[in-house]
Amino acid sequence: MRLSALVLTSLIAFGLLAMHCGSDDAGSGPNGGGAASGDSGTPTGGAGGSDAGLKGGAAGVSNGGAAGAWAGAGGASGGAGSGGTAGVTGDFYVSKNGSNADGLSWATAWNEMDQIQWAKVSPGDVILIDGGDSEMVYTTPMKVGADGSQGSPITVRLASDAGRNGKAVIFGGMTELPYDDQPTYTGAMPTFDSGIDVGAHAWIVIDGSKWEGITIHGTGHDGIMLGAHTSDLTQEATNIVLRNIKIYDIGTPEQITDQTIQDNSYKDLTVGHWHAKANATGIFFSYQPGASHVTLERLIIANTSDEGIGEGPCRDLVIRQCWLDNGRLGADGKIFNYHNHPDGIQQYNWGGDQGPWLIEDTIIGPRFMQGLFPGVDSSHVNDVVVRNVLLLENVSSNTLLNAGSNWTFDHVTSFMSGKYDEYGSWNNFQLYGNTGMTFTDSIFVGKGLRASSPVSFTGNVYWKTDNSGLAGFDPSLNIEADPQFVNADALDLALASGSPATGKGSRVTSVTRLYELFP
Repeated sequence: MRLSALVLTSLIAFGLLAMHCGSDDAGSGPNGGGAASGDSGTPTGGAGGSDAGLKGGAAGVSNGGAAGAWAGAGGASGGAGSGGTAGVTGDFYVSKNGSNADGLSWATAWNEMDQIQWAKVSPGDVILIDGGDSEMVYTTPMKVGADGSQGSPITVRLASDAGRNGKAVIFGGMTELPYDDQPTYTGAMPTFDSGIDVGAHAWIVIDGSKWEGITIHGTGHDGIMLGAHTSDLTQEATNIVLRNIKIYDIGTPEQITDQTIQDNSYKDLTVGHWHAKANATGIFFSYQPGASHVTLERLIIANTSDEGIGEGPCRDLVIRQCWLDNGRLGADGKIFNYHNHPDGIQQYNWGGDQGPWLIEDTIIGPRFMQGLFPGVDSSHVNDVVVRNVLLLENVSSNTLLNAGSNWTFDHVTSFMSGKYDEYGSWNNFQLYGNTGMTFTDSIFVGKGLRASSPVSFTGNVYWKTDNSGLAGFDPSLNIEADPQFVNADALDLALASGSPATGKGSRVTSVTRLYELFP
């Protein structure tokens, strides 16, 4: 979402030894990554967390979904449905090698995502997707066309059979987004908007079965769409679980015109050059009515043209064990999409009162404009727990809240080194008129801590911060000390032995650590 122009003159690139952020060079994360397209590194496989089972339900998405997760339920991949057992058979099959007949076996499997015959799919059914030995690429979108029911969701998941459990890739046709002010662009354009369009359906589980088991890239508008664009405000997506999915390099290349630069955000771009149109969000909640009872687990969302997660409203949202990354640099050394004002999690003036939300064991950053930016004007996100979250080197603010109440930041590490001052870096966190805000057992390094209304700020470690604008701040209830990160330059924020911040901050200290905690 574009808000204002940022003064941009230079960027000091930094190493990412403990984590990998896509760039125009070869990836450096675990197992590397296809950084030429902004692809982030990938962990080394694994089944990933507790298995909900092919016929298992999706606990933790309604009737105590977020609240249950707040109490600590869920484990490495969230709440498994009661009665679920692992297996290798499904009710329907999708494979490029199928005959596209009835979809009842691998031999007769539907051969593309748009060939799924949703009229045949009933609550409790399982659709298995062939991922090939290493990967299988599908070139049409999946448009969900049926509802599950409570206790009997429709489950779409990567197959577990040897030779089919590689990676199911939905490719939208666009080869790579241009960076801002790229002189020429000769790549292909996207052929469809959304990799997966859930629409206004209910009780749906989409699970890649392991980190990045389902991967979406090259689409024109978003990775996954939740909710339907309609004047009927009851048409929301509800009781949805998205798990083990990677979304990267989505958006629409656009040539810059005289009209483009009339917007102050783009006034320093060059007519005739190219950029990525600000229209693509990894997980997109439709503006109205959006979604409710949604769980996002083990997602990697990297280098979209706009936001990682957001836009429209979502009521009762869990974000767990995810990495939202905007690390790609253009050939000019600058953040590739900085003119679009990309944010990690954003809602901007839609949806009224929302909540509760839980964000835990998640990394947001680096190089978003704001890491957390939910709630502006008429959009109020209330009753939020941010726990064991790493807010990592974002540009303007790690957290910017303009509305909402009753937020708790518990064991959060929020790090800003000052490398982005020339972009218009503002504050570590900045709160305007929020009430019931609590910060505890967290670590804050760099820039300003700002709140216009008093907050509860106790038991935290702060270092190189300006606290003059933090209403209610009492230094005697906190610790001013260098937390002694192992290697902050490489974005490894683990604490050295004997650190004065021991017991504080996020247990997720780098991308490598995220994969270690939740293999």
